[in-house]
Amino acid sequence: MIAGDKIKNERTKRKLSQEDLGKLIGVTKVSICGYETGTRTPTIGNLLKLSKVLELNPNEIIGGTVFAVSEEGTPYEFVMSEKEITAVQEIRKYDILHDMICNQPEKTIKRIVELIKE
Repeated sequence: MIAGDKIKNERTKRKLSQEDLGKLIGVTKVSICGYETGTRTPTIGNLLKLSKVLELNPNEIIGGTVFAVSEEGTPYEFVMSEKEITAVQEIRKYDILHDMICNQPEKTIKRIVELIKE
């Protein structure tokens, strides 16, 4: 499934019209509109062109798979929804909470759940 909102957000961030983006990757304005609304799916080649022009990982365009590298340098892969990504970004705003969750995730989550139940 194509993340049309992601394409649209990145396109508008760059002040590109659908027609401008289409010209950059070699498709019509109608195709770009279709990608953004989810009624069309880009070919592999056009997906790669989109990712290059919009400076996105192709996985971000096709559904939110996030690639991460652990501190030890071992790559791994997992899927996160936009809501989950937003939650992580919010947690990072609070140094104490972020440190607690990173250093003692099970204990911290259990403590938060207990507080919510009260």
